[in-house]
Amino acid sequence: MRITAEIDRSQIGNIEVKLQEISEKAKQALFEGGLLVQTACQEECPVDTGLLRSSISVEQVSETEVTIGPNTNYAASVEFGTAPHEITAKGGGVLAFPGTAMFYAGGQMVEYTSPTKVGGKKGGNMVFVKRVMHPGTPPNPYMMRGIERSRDEVADYIRSKAGE
Repeated sequence: MRITAEIDRSQIGNIEVKLQEISEKAKQALFEGGLLVQTACQEECPVDTGLLRSSISVEQVSETEVTIGPNTNYAASVEFGTAPHEITAKGGGVLAFPGTAMFYAGGQMVEYTSPTKVGGKKGGNMVFVKRVMHPGTPPNPYMMRGIERSRDEVADYIRSKAGE
């Protein structure tokens, strides 16, 4: 027994157009899903100056991939935290800040508070040192919280777009 099938080539162009339309809709839905993640991450982001929060962006890498993330040089330090580390003044200068400093003197860790007042303003004493020991910072995983928080919303959104 033999079966013969023949393709009506006149309809191939229509199929290609439909596939292209579906591909564009999927790409748009993926990008819009990325925007939902971006918003959630921005809402979770700690704010000092607002630079870190405003740097969180969405980039369409390909038809099937978007990248969402911040682009500051300290974003990873906020997300993952830092270990204790030494900070040294550059170019023979000094570090200056209000408060108390921990630094090495004679191989020992010493706490130092300068008697110099900060122009009568709040902030306590000014400290001038060549190096300090930073105690490190705990992680603040704002990106992971935003991703987790938006996971179901993004999946529902993309599913709803796929049904159109």
